[in-house]
Amino acid sequence: MRIKRIAILFSVFMLLSFSIACSFSASTANIKEAYMAHEVNGEAQATTSYMPDEVFYCLVTVANAPDDTITKAVWKAVDVEDIEPNFVILESEYKGGGEMTFQASNDNPWPAGKYAVDLYIDDKLKETVEFSVAEGAAAGSDNSSSASAGEIGVDSAYMARFVDDEPEKVTSYADDEVFYCVVQLTGAESDTKVTAVWTAVDAEGIEANTAIESVDMVGEELMTFNLSNSSAWPKGSYMVEIYINDAYQGYLDFTVE
Repeated sequence: MRIKRIAILFSVFMLLSFSIACSFSASTANIKEAYMAHEVNGEAQATTSYMPDEVFYCLVTVANAPDDTITKAVWKAVDVEDIEPNFVILESEYKGGGEMTFQASNDNPWPAGKYAVDLYIDDKLKETVEFSVAEGAAAGSDNSSSASAGEIGVDSAYMARFVDDEPEKVTSYADDEVFYCVVQLTGAESDTKVTAVWTAVDAEGIEANTAIESVDMVGEELMTFNLSNSSAWPKGSYMVEIYINDAYQGYLDFTVE
C-alpha cells in the first residue's frame, strides 16, 4: 500500500507593526503676571484699593502668545451699593502678547465696594483680579488731603526726615536713613486706629510690590510712623499706604537713591 504524502502548506501571515503619529497645535499663551495699579507721576504702583476719583489700571503680562492671541478684560462691580451684583461695567481687548495695560474710568465718582476684572485669553477665563473702592479722601501723591467737617480723615500727610527734632518734607532718602511718615488727622477720637502699610514697589533685589511692614497707631491727631533697617535700604521706589479704621485713605510714594 502506497503511503500518500500530503503536503500541508501553511501560509504565514506576518504581522506588520505600525503607528499613527498624531499632532495638534494649541495656544500656549498664559498670564505671567496681573495686578491692579495706581498711576503715580507717570509710573504704575501696585494697589488693591482705589479712591472714588481714581482710574482703575490692570497691568497684565501675557507670555507665549502668538500674534493673533486675544486677551480680554471684563470689569465688574462685584458687590457695590445700588448696583446689581457682578454688573459688567466695561469690556476691552488686546491683540498679541507681552505687557499690556487695561483701564477703566468714570465721569462720576466710583461707588464704594468690591470690584474685579476677569481676564480671558482666547475666550477662556484665566485669572480674576479683585480690588475695592474705599470711601473718603486720599492722601494722594501730592502729599495732602482734606476731610469734610465732622468726619475722621487725613488733613495732611507727608514723608519726612527729622532735622533738629523738626520734620522736614522729603520725597527721597539716602540708603542709611529712617523713613518717617507724618499724618495729621481731622476729627480723630480716642479709639481711632491709623495703619501705615510700607511697601517696596520697585527696589533692587526685592520682588516687586513686596510688603515690608504694617504698623498701627491709635487715638492721636498727629501721628508719626517710622521704618528703619539694620542694613542699607535697597535703591528704588517705595510707598506707604494709610488706612483709618481699616478704610483706605491714600498713599505716599518716595525713593531711596
